[in-house]
Amino acid sequence: MRIVIPATVLVAAVAIPVSVGLVIGPHLRAQTPSVADTTNLAFEVASVKPNPSGDRAGGFGRSPVGLTITNYSLLRLISNAYGVQEFQIVGGPRWMDTDRFDVVAKAPEGSHPSPQELFLMLQSLLADRFNLRVRRETKLGPTYSLVVARSDGTLGEHLRSGVDCAVAETSIRRDPDKCGMRYEFGAMHMRGMTLGPLLEMLKSLVRRPVIDRTGLTGGFDYDLKSDALSRGLLGDVADATAPSLFSALQEQLGLKLESQQGPVETLAIEHAEPPTPD
Repeated sequence: MRIVIPATVLVAAVAIPVSVGLVIGPHLRAQTPSVADTTNLAFEVASVKPNPSGDRAGGFGRSPVGLTITNYSLLRLISNAYGVQEFQIVGGPRWMDTDRFDVVAKAPEGSHPSPQELFLMLQSLLADRFNLRVRRETKLGPTYSLVVARSDGTLGEHLRSGVDCAVAETSIRRDPDKCGMRYEFGAMHMRGMTLGPLLEMLKSLVRRPVIDRTGLTGGFDYDLKSDALSRGLLGDVADATAPSLFSALQEQLGLKLESQQGPVETLAIEHAEPPTPD
């Protein structure tokens, strides 16, 4: 199983999370929606319906006129709307993580909202249909720093300098061998990407904020294989032959995670209710 995400999508203002049993995440967005005044940002038509399928996988699609979201919990909807990992969301009723919903929402005709505005509109929809109220908080807590593991600064053989797809010509960005992401069972493959996708994936796996202190900038080609990635993609199924996440980082990429205390941003749920019917 593999998922290919073209760089022409990734370098847009917002890239779309892809799900195969999980969201590969809010981490793909270049901008992070905030708790904002969304009074004048709302979808013209929106449908929210329970999804009783019992499937693990879900889908998140964005078009110029709206959003189509399939089999998402409210927790996952909040994660996408506010640009935070699910572990950063605290409080709220248990059903937020267990009940699943399908959402189809269309922006006002002729409005052409930006990707950032679509996520703010999603915030408005959650406030309207789920009576959701949230607040951001920052407190001291456990975090990780991603650093170069070797004292001489040498990187692992699976982390190499590449094209910086964020500034590359369109013809290069369309070449999957030079620009793009590919996820498959137990592995991630990046071409021409910054370390941003790696950082966001690490956050979701270690369930802590991860701060980039490598000093590495620009585009890189890198490949990471770990048992943690196979668990993340397909629930509790893991590749027993793959190395642990911490070992893989050091052996394959020449990077390591150092535990420390630091500011941790959370999104506190003040109130949430099951959605009002369409």
